[in-house]
Amino acid sequence: MPDERKLDLSLMSEDKRKALFSALELLKPESAVLKPKPTLPAFSAPTEDKAKAVLKAVPLTSARMKELGLPAMGISPGRGKLAPPIRDVLKTNFRRMVQQRLLQGTPQPVLPSTTPPPGTQQTPLTGTARASVYTEFQPRWAKLCLSARPPGAPTLLEEVAAPVKLVLAQHQSPGDFLMLTALLRDLHIAYPGKFVTYLHTLNCQELFDNAPWQFPALKSDRDALWIGMEYPLVHSSNQHLLHFLQAFHADFERKTGLRVPCTAPKADLHLSPAELAGKDPLGLNRPYLLIDAGGKSDFTCKHWAVKRYQEVVEALPKFLFVQIGAKDDAGKLKHIHPTLTGDNVIDMVWKTNLRELMLLTYHSMGVITPVSLPMHLAAAIPPHPKYGRPSRPCVVIAGGRESPRWEMYPTHTFLHTVGQLPCCASGGCWASRVVPVGDRDEKDFKGLCQRPVISSGRQIIPDCLHRITVEQVVQAIKQHFYDYIELENGKVGPYDFNPDPEITARYHEIWDKKEVNYRSAFLPPKQGVLPKDPPM
Repeated sequence: MPDERKLDLSLMSEDKRKALFSALELLKPESAVLKPKPTLPAFSAPTEDKAKAVLKAVPLTSARMKELGLPAMGISPGRGKLAPPIRDVLKTNFRRMVQQRLLQGTPQPVLPSTTPPPGTQQTPLTGTARASVYTEFQPRWAKLCLSARPPGAPTLLEEVAAPVKLVLAQHQSPGDFLMLTALLRDLHIAYPGKFVTYLHTLNCQELFDNAPWQFPALKSDRDALWIGMEYPLVHSSNQHLLHFLQAFHADFERKTGLRVPCTAPKADLHLSPAELAGKDPLGLNRPYLLIDAGGKSDFTCKHWAVKRYQEVVEALPKFLFVQIGAKDDAGKLKHIHPTLTGDNVIDMVWKTNLRELMLLTYHSMGVITPVSLPMHLAAAIPPHPKYGRPSRPCVVIAGGRESPRWEMYPTHTFLHTVGQLPCCASGGCWASRVVPVGDRDEKDFKGLCQRPVISSGRQIIPDCLHRITVEQVVQAIKQHFYDYIELENGKVGPYDFNPDPEITARYHEIWDKKEVNYRSAFLPPKQGVLPKDPPM
């Protein structure tokens, strides 16, 4: 038998009685016996607080609800709390109440003219801001953020008048929110003049200096819409062919209804004219390679053996290496970057900020790194014109943790072992740590590597990374610079490919005669004739 507890209103204070009846008023559905009044007063903040308090626990019985004229939708036995059907109705009405408040509209201030970066134009925003009804409070960002829209729902531009002030929030590692810059670039290309945007992160804001889509005034603008950006596609990265860049595009479409095509396979970073025309920050007169020989201490499954990095440096004595990375920062974000030694190594670990790291990448001729921020910077920042290359070489020591199609850039050499071991036979294993590190993080108890091995220097690394040899990395570096000239003064010139003079002369002869069958024209004499080309 259910516990029919009675509610004595005489024992309740005046404030509790008002809170109770306010909540009961919200509980009335349209089909209730007591129909709502024709005109309802505007909901106030105190009413929201009372509704939240009643939502947690109100000892109502079915008999008491019958006395109040409410349909008996079920009372949880034992404690006498609101049953799930009643809670669902209250939540629905409370969400509708918040939406009504958002739709009331408030005056929208004009952004100051000093906000836009140099060389950009911005149209002043006037009128009344209408917030989206598809919002929910997200504790991670402590904001009302746009939530996922159901199928058939109107798009954001159909719901809110343009231009829309939009803040995209992403509070993870720099390599993660760097991917979000591609969405902002493509959003302004797909919908020119429809959005004024700002990318909000907890740190590393200097990465977005000089970006034409970054408007810092939106950070404190109460009329701006917020979107907490995520990439749930990572959980199915072994089943689809999408790149990490496209994951934020998909999440944006899910929450706004707007499809944004990806226009370039790289993030969107911008150097100022002074930075592009400036000298090398190290003052060197010879090219160099950036090398990242470590990583975060909470993701040790990305770490290749440090001794092997040292062997790579020693195997290429004519190359100059600049070691980069971050060391421990007062226990906040710990990194492991053992120092490499040698006459051809310059130690710049913990000696640069992110903006200076961008400049080092710009002046470098290549990058050697695990799956980390330098890999994304190598693809996003154009190479210096002195190298005469359209892209920057990058050798990524990846192993089997992440799927190549999820992380790999078209012009990079991605050394992976996906498909070679049982743990990564069908895709990346996404393990975090090789062995527990003892920081009480959940990664110590789940997501551990299934095949740890003792590698060079007695360092414990995943078997997938252990299978990537020093010779493979050295050969990958050499292949990127196979067609380059190494001058006596140490400089590296642009591509220099001289074909055989006889082939060049024969090509011009064919072109002048306009012969049709080019394959048979290049065959050596007396070695047969290829079949004719098929009709076009």
